[in-house]
Amino acid sequence: MDSVGKIAAWLGVVTGAWIVLGAYLGQGGTMVVSHWGSLTQVLGVILAVASILSMVGPRKVFYFSALVSVLVVASIGVALSGLDTTAILTVGLALVNLVLDIVAARRETRVSEQSHPMNLPVFG
Repeated sequence: MDSVGKIAAWLGVVTGAWIVLGAYLGQGGTMVVSHWGSLTQVLGVILAVASILSMVGPRKVFYFSALVSVLVVASIGVALSGLDTTAILTVGLALVNLVLDIVAARRETRVSEQSHPMNLPVFG
């Protein structure tokens, strides 16, 4: 896994943990309203697990993590009547995670056949 993939995976774990913590802390405040609190917490756990799986699994798992980030942003947007600092930070982390996941999923890590070291010209 390259450095962008590692950063995206670890940021997904941190974002998932932050979402769970933010939803838990926000249930008494303004971040989460009614049933969206439990949905947001579940999405945070799914995001953290998907990010852990992307460390050891195929690169396509990053697309699933990006989809969960979009769902997190949508659930927080629906649940809020007014944005507080916890919600703004959560949406910001989810959006950064979304971008990094897409970049990590699309990034090519193999060496092309043309520039492969075993394709050096042989002189003799």
